[in-house]
Amino acid sequence: MIIYIQEGQRRIPIQYASRVRGRRMYQGGQTFLPLRVNLAGVIPIIFAISILAVPGQLAAYFSFSEVEGVRNIADGDRRLPRADTRSSTRSIYFLLTVGFTLLLHGVHVQAATRRPSSSRKNGGFIPGIRPGRPTQDYLARVV
Repeated sequence: MIIYIQEGQRRIPIQYASRVRGRRMYQGGQTFLPLRVNLAGVIPIIFAISILAVPGQLAAYFSFSEVEGVRNIADGDRRLPRADTRSSTRSIYFLLTVGFTLLLHGVHVQAATRRPSSSRKNGGFIPGIRPGRPTQDYLARVV
């Protein structure tokens, strides 16, 4: 089920009008604009885990320091309960994952709404949707 959603896409039809360039006539056609269902993928999870792993990595690095105060702080961090068992760490992990998902989703939505401008330059349009701002609004709503 997860793979089905991860690989799922919504195919938006795009039609191209016939046009004449010089002595040649180019036939219009139909293609699809693939919009993924899960735009962010697993990248937010990887970012969140990486950020939560930094304090432990720094503590392990500084536990061999020559300065006693730095070594005591690093050893104190290592004596704390494991980070993955604390509920506060779990909630921070959850919030980081949701935050990165929303951030990446926003980036992908902006890219998806800018994509039709290149097809519009080539005579492409979405059937039933007016070109320009209505197309951008439609794609933002679909995504």
